[in-house]
Amino acid sequence: MKKILAFVLAAVMLLTSMVTTTVQVFADDDGNEQTTPQNTASDAGEGVVNRDVSDEETSGGDTLEIDGIFSKLVLGATEQSNGDAYDRTGSIFVIPTAQKVNFLNALIDSVGVLPIFTDKNGEQYQGIRLEKNYTPLVELVRFFTPFGVKHFNQYRLLPDKEWEDAAYYKQDVSDLRQYLQGDVYIGAFIGNYDAGGHKISLDLKAYPESYEWSGDVNKEYWTLPLFNTCNVMEMSGQNYGTLFGTDSLTVTFTVPEGLTSLRLRYISTGHGGWDAGDEFVPKENVI
Repeated sequence: MKKILAFVLAAVMLLTSMVTTTVQVFADDDGNEQTTPQNTASDAGEGVVNRDVSDEETSGGDTLEIDGIFSKLVLGATEQSNGDAYDRTGSIFVIPTAQKVNFLNALIDSVGVLPIFTDKNGEQYQGIRLEKNYTPLVELVRFFTPFGVKHFNQYRLLPDKEWEDAAYYKQDVSDLRQYLQGDVYIGAFIGNYDAGGHKISLDLKAYPESYEWSGDVNKEYWTLPLFNTCNVMEMSGQNYGTLFGTDSLTVTFTVPEGLTSLRLRYISTGHGGWDAGDEFVPKENVI
């Protein structure tokens, strides 16, 4: 296992069975160690450098296995401060690797290998939108952390009050199952500027086809990531997604014939903007 930024990669394979299965993708990962770049495609993940990313690259016999033809897939994450006192943006995602240029290339080499979008002010954003030969990160969960949960509990003791030891996040990702088939790379990012950073754990729970849920559990989904502005390689120079303050973003894509009930899913933390950010100034967000 090679460790390198609040960012963890693990391969997951879906098989067949009739039991509910839970796979631990990673546990208490802090991503604070650094490695030297190897810059070889065969060592995907070993070339990650200059970032708060942990990288757990598995394949073949090391592949994590989930048994089940599933009616539902649920991700559960647990976050704790390991020294960082502040609220930070977090993201859990899948790295698509079908295209010749993909996000793994950036982890091995640099963000410079990713396609660039330039806004009307000349600011450049690396790897944020769907291109002819590039698919952006598929975000599973977006969150932001509470202030210093667990690590700073002892510094502010209140009568008859107990601070939580962790923050918990859960997301149904069943409609993204096409990106969780076979060997996949799952990553997790939490922004950080303080020593120690954060710890994160992630489980993927797969419920069998026989499990009873309301609604059509056998429904097939087609999904396509259009853009992702969360700069998970921030420490390696990937730009903040601030383009929407003065510009817009256009993405061209093709919808297969025969689809019905097409929906656009947009995930946002409602967090950011520095001193005028939503965590300081309550406001309505409009998309």
